[in-house]
Amino acid sequence: MLEDNSNGLTQRFRRLLRGLWEDIRVLDQQIEELDKEIATLAKSDPVALRLQQLRGVGPMIATAPN
Repeated sequence: MLEDNSNGLTQRFRRLLRGLWEDIRVLDQQIEELDKEIATLAKSDPVALRLQQLRGVGPMIATAPN
């Protein structure tokens, strides 16, 4: 969409969209890194391991502070 010059988007709007797209990509990467960190913690914490045996409780909930 950003590369299609015939769609009527101005260059200014294209730059804005490109910047927003880059922001989303960075946030996605940060979320992925945090998910890995949570998964590692959930595998090493005995309480989190027990909690994850309950249906519907995954690493995020099992490692959430009280």
